[in-house]
Amino acid sequence: MKKTSITTALADSERWLSWIVDTSPLAIFASDADGVIMLWNPASERMFGWPAEEIIGHPSPVVPEACRAQAESFRRRALNGESMTDVEVVRQRRDGSKVQLSFSNAPIYDPNGKAVGILFIAVDITERKRAEEALRVTNDALRAIVQYSPLAIYAYDRNGHITLWNPAAERIFGWSENEALGRVPQFIPQEKRAEFDAIRKQVLGGEIVKDLELVRRRKDGTPIIISANGAPLYDAAGQPIGHMSITIDITERKRAEQKILRTQERLKLALEGSGLILWDLDLTTQTIFFSDSLYGTPSTASQDIMMPFAELTARLHPEDTAAFRDAFVRTLKGDTQDYRAQLRYRTDSGEWKWTESSGKVVERDPCGQALRLIGTIRDIGERKVAEEALRANEERFRLIAENVTDLIAVVDAQGHRIYNSPSYSAMFGGSMLLPGTDSFYEIHPDDRANVQRVFQETVTTGVGHRARFRFVLADGSTRHIESQGSVIRDAAGAVLRVIVVSRDITDRLSSEERIWHLANYDPLTNLPNRALLSVQIEQELAYARNTRQLLAVLFIDLDNFKNVNDSLGHHAGDDLLRQFAERLRGALRTRDLIARQGGDEFIVLLPGLSECSQVNAVCHKILEVSRLPFQIGAQEARVSASIGVSFFPEDGSDADELLKHADTAMYIAKSAGKSGYKVFTGEMEETLQQRVRLEKSLRAGVENGELLLYYQPVVDMATGKLHGVEALVRWNHPELGVIMPDEFIPYAEESNAILEIGAWVVTQACRQIAAWHAKGYANVSVAVNVSGRQLGNDRFADTVQRALSAANLEPRYLELEITESVVMQHVSQTLDTLEKLRGLGIRLAIDDFGTGYSSLSYLKRFNVDRIKIDKSFVRNIASDRNDIAIVKAIIAMARSMEIELTAEGIEEVQQSEHLLAYGCQWGQGYLFGLPMPAEKLEQLLGTQS
Repeated sequence: MKKTSITTALADSERWLSWIVDTSPLAIFASDADGVIMLWNPASERMFGWPAEEIIGHPSPVVPEACRAQAESFRRRALNGESMTDVEVVRQRRDGSKVQLSFSNAPIYDPNGKAVGILFIAVDITERKRAEEALRVTNDALRAIVQYSPLAIYAYDRNGHITLWNPAAERIFGWSENEALGRVPQFIPQEKRAEFDAIRKQVLGGEIVKDLELVRRRKDGTPIIISANGAPLYDAAGQPIGHMSITIDITERKRAEQKILRTQERLKLALEGSGLILWDLDLTTQTIFFSDSLYGTPSTASQDIMMPFAELTARLHPEDTAAFRDAFVRTLKGDTQDYRAQLRYRTDSGEWKWTESSGKVVERDPCGQALRLIGTIRDIGERKVAEEALRANEERFRLIAENVTDLIAVVDAQGHRIYNSPSYSAMFGGSMLLPGTDSFYEIHPDDRANVQRVFQETVTTGVGHRARFRFVLADGSTRHIESQGSVIRDAAGAVLRVIVVSRDITDRLSSEERIWHLANYDPLTNLPNRALLSVQIEQELAYARNTRQLLAVLFIDLDNFKNVNDSLGHHAGDDLLRQFAERLRGALRTRDLIARQGGDEFIVLLPGLSECSQVNAVCHKILEVSRLPFQIGAQEARVSASIGVSFFPEDGSDADELLKHADTAMYIAKSAGKSGYKVFTGEMEETLQQRVRLEKSLRAGVENGELLLYYQPVVDMATGKLHGVEALVRWNHPELGVIMPDEFIPYAEESNAILEIGAWVVTQACRQIAAWHAKGYANVSVAVNVSGRQLGNDRFADTVQRALSAANLEPRYLELEITESVVMQHVSQTLDTLEKLRGLGIRLAIDDFGTGYSSLSYLKRFNVDRIKIDKSFVRNIASDRNDIAIVKAIIAMARSMEIELTAEGIEEVQQSEHLLAYGCQWGQGYLFGLPMPAEKLEQLLGTQS
């Protein structure tokens, strides 16, 4: 029974021991005397990575090579009966990484008391060691910071005794670490103790204080000013145990600030004494500082006046704004070194104060942009009053001042020099100062005799005379001089000396000549302008009245000149105007007068005519030279001219009337198709007035919905089947009734109303075609005429696209017709627009083909879908062999280029038959239908469905 109890107890102990080993968080393992592992608990598996089945019965693999000798020493000592505790070693894991351990070991004895193995218990202290190392590094860094910081760092306990005192504190205050530690701070003067206690209480209460400016003293008694920052120190429980202070000595900085302040005060006193105000403009903040008020109440000696820069400029006198901006911008850009300006500012009382301001840029960024300007400003109101008074005095004494000229010379009665003023030397050279020289030597040979004559008359009569002549300088150049002589007599009354007062008038004469030329000549073409034309036409009218001859006035305006400016630029337009002026000079007689009226308008006067018909040849010649291409750099531009003619005395008796009537005739010529001339008649004025009325009401007509669209059928001449329609605009004028496009489209072209009209036509035509498609007339397409102004508009293609989208119409049902002349005027610009339109899928047609330039190469480049044979070739196709040949050639060309053909203006069956026989399928004209409203054309569609 007893043996059984012992056995049971032993078994229970073994179970408890096994449970402790298996569940222990500590690595527990054992080896025999030879180092073979006999025990390896789960914690060992987790710590080292080897499972028990791989390591039990094998030597321990956890000892690194470098630690073998150490491990062998520990094993021998344990087998000799020595136990060890808390030994720190480095071992390795299965993955090769190192682990730091704190282990204890003890020998294992057999029943005979012999050590037969070793038991190990290990704790992983790797993370603890890392934390200790990090703490050590941090403490070392903190000690280095405190030790080597240029700032004074010191700490207090709760009672105010110093517990930390770094070398910087010793340098700043003078007390060594031994003298400072454990004591209350000795650097706090007695009168500042209460202040120190209040701050210490504040910090111990958990508050951080920053940038406190405090007065303290050094060990030698000298006061210093410090900037201090304080923070509380806490124990592990979070209770305040003291506080730390970081301090910098700002004594010298404060002295410097005081010195600057005193300097500013002295500067302000000096500025006040001199009447100057200092200003400082910061461009980054757009703020300006003044040392004193510019507008009223003075500032204190230590306080500047600050205001937004915009407020200062808002006080500027309106008349001075431009001058200020010019001077300011040139200074910012660096065009001038100093900024200077005299400006008026509005004071607080509303008065205007004259000021004189100067300054310069004192700071720029790396890109050269100005950042800051400094300068002075002074009140010059009294000086301005004085200047105004001086001007008044100068006006009063003007007659006297006019006789005081630049050069003064004294000569004897024989003309030999006695004295020259210093201005002679500066202007004409030292040779003129030589006494005894001939006063007439430097005078131009052509003027010398006259000057000698005037001088002799002065000597003879004793009355001074004025003379103008030229001086010849040493370098051969000449100067124009104006002189006035007066005599000095001796006691007997004889002329002893002549005082000659002279002035150089070369620049004045040159300026007068330049001013006269600028005032009377156009700077671009060097032709007379309107001012000189007025003088010349009056002279020619007087001559015509005296000689009873005719005088013709030609008013010339260039056609399509605006297109040149719009497409090639204004510099190209200027070049064209210069070239045209030269062509005019070459086309006219020497005595004919040419003037530029302005823009692209020129006036020509043809005097000395015996009959009106003589003007015809001149007009034809001008038209001929205007049509020739103008070479503008690498580009070629084409224009033409419209000319109006009036005659004296038939069409007017004065210049205004003649110019007005010539202008009227020119407008009539332009309305008649341009590139021509018209002679004024009385009926033209009524025509012009009618045109003006139409132009004024045209845009209103567009806005009021007065435009109509008519549609003319385009048919298959073989079957009579309708193929498409051409949209033709009409103007239903509320007073004049329906106006045809030939009567109002030219006005729309000139006023740019064509853009609005053209957009309306395209939009309305697309809507109508879409409506017919919806009713089942699916094969109907529409053609719309396009003007040069529309093609030249960058947004025209967008306008067409919007019209198609709004009507939900496929682009292939819209065809745009352009005349040859429009296409060829600006080829590059036309190509760009046409390419955009082609990109939309729109069909393109050349209208009136054969009447324009007919350039086949351009026709190929434009990639058109249709050619419309002009009605002028269709009219006599049954009888005129030339028309037949032209039509056949056009048809053959179209076939070879795979371009569709439509013949226009077909009025007779015989014309249709000939065209069909020659190979033209499509026709348009009165034979097949007049232009008609949409409702009537829809009825026609219904008969063919």
